[in-house]
Amino acid sequence: MDAEPVALEAPRSSWVLLIAVLVGSGCRTPSAAQRPLRRELPMASDADGRTPLSDTPRGRDALVFAPVEHQPDGLALDSELSDEVIGYRAEAIAERPEPLLEIGGRFLSSGPIPAGVELPTGQVFQPSLIVFGDLRSAVQSHDSGSDVRTEWANRLDLFANLSLSGTERVLLGLRPIDGERGQFTGYSLEPDEDSGWESGFNSRIRTLYFEGEFGELFPGLDDGDRHALDYGLTIGRVPLLVQDGFLVDDDVDLLGVTRNSLTAEGVSNLRLTGLVGWSGVDQGGGADGETGAMVGLLTAADTSLFDSSMALDLLFVDGHQRDSDACYLGGSSVQRLGVLDTTFRVATSVPLHGDTPSATAGTLLASEVAYTLEGREHVVYANGFWSIDQFSSAARGPDRGDAVARIGILFEPVGMGTFGIPLGGALSDTVGGALGYQHFLNGTRGQIVFEIGGRGSLEGEHESALALGARYQRAFGQHQVLRLDAFVATREGDDSSQGIRAEWRVKF
Repeated sequence: MDAEPVALEAPRSSWVLLIAVLVGSGCRTPSAAQRPLRRELPMASDADGRTPLSDTPRGRDALVFAPVEHQPDGLALDSELSDEVIGYRAEAIAERPEPLLEIGGRFLSSGPIPAGVELPTGQVFQPSLIVFGDLRSAVQSHDSGSDVRTEWANRLDLFANLSLSGTERVLLGLRPIDGERGQFTGYSLEPDEDSGWESGFNSRIRTLYFEGEFGELFPGLDDGDRHALDYGLTIGRVPLLVQDGFLVDDDVDLLGVTRNSLTAEGVSNLRLTGLVGWSGVDQGGGADGETGAMVGLLTAADTSLFDSSMALDLLFVDGHQRDSDACYLGGSSVQRLGVLDTTFRVATSVPLHGDTPSATAGTLLASEVAYTLEGREHVVYANGFWSIDQFSSAARGPDRGDAVARIGILFEPVGMGTFGIPLGGALSDTVGGALGYQHFLNGTRGQIVFEIGGRGSLEGEHESALALGARYQRAFGQHQVLRLDAFVATREGDDSSQGIRAEWRVKF
């Protein structure tokens, strides 16, 4: 804040003015080479000898930045402002994509903000509804070596987002034309006995939850914002991702409470989340169609240790009648080491009643390392994993692949139809990895990925496999994307497999 000028009276002399100027409250302190020098201000007196406040230079007018030659040791100012005048370039701003349906305030648009409705709690709601989605249509063929499946498959993810304020909203999500167990709407070409039209129409609600912030919902409880009531609340059917899908990748009915922006020694931000999930927990991938319940504590922190972001998560899953109760623990660290972007992860599963089809004991170690080529946006990456015994995730949707789906494009499912995973399979004393190169085309409008990957069993119970894959993607306009995938794989003691697919994607 600006200090008021103070006049001191000296015996038989004029008034002397002392001015203290404080600039940029809360900003980073400049270095010695960048620190502005105070200049002497001319005295301006009125009839009675006092300096009028209105004539006193204030703020930036009270400062002068030293010329380069006056800096210590002749150092130049890195923060020196250019004298070049650059006008406002409206043409450089992309046109706002129009959603499928928009009622109320326009998302990411300009114009007046509606007054809204004040609730009895003191919260002001400014409702707006946006309907948006993602339509995918693909022709794909997968030859597993013993079976060939060729199909035209379609998937629609449709969402309605009711925004109530800047912190509160209700989100509804449907997937009405396909299912999570391979059902799809389209046409099956091969095998001949299954050829014909397919229908995957359904009315299942995949996502429906409310999220908000307690301190914003009840602002009257803390008028001065001194009691740290900023707790995030989430309740409903939520797409839950824990440890980037290694521990959980599922749609779970839950209640979650989050406390954010905590600090500690060496920690700039700490987030704590407690959750209770009462339904929808597909333990072991939901192979038996039964779901369980879970409780968990999720933590994430930005730390000074290697400037890393760390997470530690603990979950307990109640398997109900399947005797598959189990505890799960996961930890990760994301950081930049020199020129490398790295992620290291460990997760473990501990069944309380021994191994079952839904819960098995094991530990999974994984690493992800990426290097961006100097002066370019292209990326080289090397990812790997090691499953000690038979690790199993706490909850995985049937169409989410296995726990190492994010290791590479050869390990991830396409998420529609019956197209297989080139290097998918159970994790039982298994090691594997992928080495890839991502090349961007036409800026970031297109990209192509080449990848080689493999996996093998340390115990010899599961065949080793090696695969080569490629993916090409190209954006058209603001809403459409073309994607092409191809792979060839060979497994020990088995015929080779291959697959090819072409997908057109429309985002609206």
